[in-house]
Amino acid sequence: MTDTELTADELKARELDQRKARAAAIRDAVAIQKGEKAEPTVEVRVTQFGEGQISTGEHVPRLGDLTYVADERPTLPVSVAQSLAARGLVEIARKPAAKPGA
Repeated sequence: MTDTELTADELKARELDQRKARAAAIRDAVAIQKGEKAEPTVEVRVTQFGEGQISTGEHVPRLGDLTYVADERPTLPVSVAQSLAARGLVEIARKPAAKPGA
């Protein structure tokens, strides 16, 4: 069935569902920014191309930032991992693990 074949009530219900999904996504993003909720993480593998390109977040005085080497497997937030994977710097090795007890 296409959008043109849906009834007015079905279209309203679909739009309501989409609004609820957007609102939930915005609430999650705000909670992550405020530190109220942890962003899910994923294990990645650093590619040859990514070696020396991704900071570990540590800085050594007079030497600079420490970076990951090829084949290293750090755990990163999903949004960061997806961005780095799109640039070819990492490969996503494992999907986010289910929360214990869930």
